[in-house]
Amino acid sequence: MHFFYELKESSMEIEKKTSVHVPPHLHRSLECIFVTSGTLELGIGTELFHMNTGDFGIVFPEQIHHYQVFDSAFCQAVYLLAAPSLSGPFSDHLQNFVPEYPVLSAADVHPDITYALQSLLNLGTPAWTSVLCQSYTQIILSRTLSLFSLQPKKDLTGQDIVFDAVSYMAGHFTEELSLSRMAKDLGYSSLRFPVSFPPFFIQTLTSI
Repeated sequence: MHFFYELKESSMEIEKKTSVHVPPHLHRSLECIFVTSGTLELGIGTELFHMNTGDFGIVFPEQIHHYQVFDSAFCQAVYLLAAPSLSGPFSDHLQNFVPEYPVLSAADVHPDITYALQSLLNLGTPAWTSVLCQSYTQIILSRTLSLFSLQPKKDLTGQDIVFDAVSYMAGHFTEELSLSRMAKDLGYSSLRFPVSFPPFFIQTLTSI
C-alpha cells in the first residue's frame, strides 16, 4: 500500500464526484466529505468509519486518511478541501485537536452544511473570493465542531510504524531528515524501518 503527502496550491477545492479507493495520504487542508449516493468507508489512521448517504465526515489537517468503496451500487460524494487559513476562529481547533469519531449521521447534518457545500459548488472556481471561501468554511465548522468529541492531537499514541513515520515527515519536512534521527525521535530502532517500509518509501525518506 502506497502512502503520499499532497501539496495543495489552492486554498480551496470542491468537487462532486464518484467515490473511489484512495490510498493513505495527508495534507495541510481541512477535508470535508458529504455522501450524496451509496456508501463510503473513511479511514483515518488505522480506523475505518462507515458512511451512508447523507452522512458528513471531516478530516482535520495533517491526519493520515484514505477512502474505500465496497458498495456495488453507484457511490458519489462532495469532497471539500479548505486551507486552515479559511477557518478563522476555528483555526486552533483544527491545529490542536482531532475528532474521536469523525462522521455525523444524516440526521445530525444541519441544513446550513448542505447549503454551504452546494453554494460553493454553484460558484465555481473562477467566481471564488477569499471572503466567500472563509464564510462558507466557517459556516460548516460552526455547525459541526460542537457535535464532535475532540481530543488533543498531542495525546494520540502511535498506531503503526509507517503511520508514525508519515506523520513525523509531515511535521518536519522542512528540516534536514535522516532515518537515524527519525528513528530516535520516534523511539524505534533504525533497523526496523527498512523491514517495515515499502522500497519507494525508503527512497523518499533518504532523498529528503
